[in-house]
Amino acid sequence: MIVKARNNTAFAATTVLLLLFINTSNAATQSHYEGIIAESSIEDYVGSKACAECHQDKYEDWSGKHMSDFVRYRRDISGQLQGNWSNSPIDKDEVFIIMGDKKKVAFADKNWRLFPYQYHFKKREWQKRKKWANQDYRLRCAPCHTVGLNLSTKQFVEFNVGCESCHGPGRKHAEAREQNKMKVPGVTDGQKVLFTCRKCHNDKRNHARAIKKFSGIFHGKGK
Repeated sequence: MIVKARNNTAFAATTVLLLLFINTSNAATQSHYEGIIAESSIEDYVGSKACAECHQDKYEDWSGKHMSDFVRYRRDISGQLQGNWSNSPIDKDEVFIIMGDKKKVAFADKNWRLFPYQYHFKKREWQKRKKWANQDYRLRCAPCHTVGLNLSTKQFVEFNVGCESCHGPGRKHAEAREQNKMKVPGVTDGQKVLFTCRKCHNDKRNHARAIKKFSGIFHGKGK
């Protein structure tokens, strides 16, 4: 009986440890699935430029905000890269993707591998980010910084937070506007507008600060 009791205790302890491992593994996996991923196939998206044909004022407003150019290809940047490259831990020639604004910037190579450093403009220093090492940008960051991302194929429609990030795939709407209305967060989707925003602007790493004082209807009049 004593031996049996000990075996039961060992079994129970092993079960608890196994459950803890599974929960921890799930949490790690789920962290890569936050954001706004593809609702449909990539062919159902048209890209933000297509929206400008009928929504020029909205497109111009979007184009003037950092959500439209937070992520860029190196080839699209004219001139020198920003930052102090004289003592950089990164090979400038390997930079393929640039992420960031006037506060901080980070980089990825042609294989979409994140460099584990960011440059802080105000402090004028390179800062190591150990958790970025060997991370694929498309899985770690792109769910919130691309449009129509398919996590399985790693394909997406365009960089940044485009029109279809919040409104959903727009090809049907573009082809037959009156017959196929677009989703408008906070107006036509049956959810509060912040339900959509908080998919990316969550409490992880203070992303929610950007919407702290936000209230009202998406796009002002919601049209």
